[in-house]
Amino acid sequence: MDEEFLEKKVLPILLKAGIACLFLICIVFAVGYLISPEPGSYEENIFVKIIDTLHDKVNPFRTPAPLNEFVKIYDFEFSSNDLNYFDWAGKTAVEVGYLTDETSDWRSVVLNSDYKKNYVKLALRGDSADHWGSDKKSYKLKTTDELSNRYNIIILENRVYFGSIFAEWLANKLGLVTAHYEIALVKINGKPFGLYLIEESWNDYLLKREKLDKTIIKYSDEWVKMRTEEIGHRENWELDVDNAIIESDSNGKIYSRLATALQMVKDNDYENFDEYFDTDELAGSEAFRAIFGQVHNFKSDNLRLYYNKSNEKFSFVARSEGAILELQGCNFGGTDLLDYIISNPDVLEKRNEILEKLLENEDELFEYYNELEEKYIDVILLDSTMVRRSNKAYYYIKLNRRNLEHNVELLKTCLTN
Repeated sequence: MDEEFLEKKVLPILLKAGIACLFLICIVFAVGYLISPEPGSYEENIFVKIIDTLHDKVNPFRTPAPLNEFVKIYDFEFSSNDLNYFDWAGKTAVEVGYLTDETSDWRSVVLNSDYKKNYVKLALRGDSADHWGSDKKSYKLKTTDELSNRYNIIILENRVYFGSIFAEWLANKLGLVTAHYEIALVKINGKPFGLYLIEESWNDYLLKREKLDKTIIKYSDEWVKMRTEEIGHRENWELDVDNAIIESDSNGKIYSRLATALQMVKDNDYENFDEYFDTDELAGSEAFRAIFGQVHNFKSDNLRLYYNKSNEKFSFVARSEGAILELQGCNFGGTDLLDYIISNPDVLEKRNEILEKLLENEDELFEYYNELEEKYIDVILLDSTMVRRSNKAYYYIKLNRRNLEHNVELLKTCLTN
């Protein structure tokens, strides 16, 4: 093949092909940035999936973000046995459908922090394969220091990015006790595993730190096993007192009062409501729940209750998993327990007073959300370890804000009618 043939025939063809490919790539990236599917259509849109994948995996101009420059680092050292165990446990849990006792063992590992080695324990956490079905897993952490709380180390995508940090801010603004959240980079044996949400566990240590004479009541997650094995998940799981887990109840008094309170809910009995339920605290948590449009965080094993030892009354913990959903009505419950609480006139009246005061300065809500978005969105979208595509991450961050706007407008209408 002579040089003249290469110069006149082959090179022009290669040049044109290269220009065409570059043009096509530019179009793909442009559409990838501009396309904005309607809610509910995202997963079914194969065109969007293809564009997103090309944008994230092929784009030569997309480089991983230097995450350590923006967030705290949790740097773990796993032994080869630890690595093998967590790999086996995750795969086994996927096959079974949930974490069993065998796949939930605590493993002793090293956490490098503040230029020293800390010996901590980790175990897998989560009620679905989103948390342990890939190399990137969610964990729960406890230290050997009895004065320190436990923490959940959760894949950031499974908590709608910085939504829980927004929830912490809102809870503080409403005067509610809340857990602390932060976004951190997790490394295992020097390898970056991307961004995680560090969530302080809801337990009595948190209350002691706040100097509150209360205890937290959790609910068993046994329903996950029941659901998976198709035994049948009973509705209103939280109304069965035997599903409640009470950390400090030496004489059974809390259990007894909770049984009575839950029976009142079943009977729709309000006669002794004020003797068992804390109206003021419930009003605050209901205002919080209305802004987030949430039922999921207040049902089944997600529910957390306070028991105030000083007045012997129950209320809700203002807990969030980050998602802001569209509020479905002015006085929306969603479970028998939530319907019972929000149907109490005193709770509703006090909730509305709290919301009126909050929404007098509604701009603060959006300003803080915008502040979090500005701080985190670029580093989130450039996290190359994300399972979720970057355009989908962008979509959910914007959807959270859109739902926040919807809820604020709906509540303003509710309060004026």
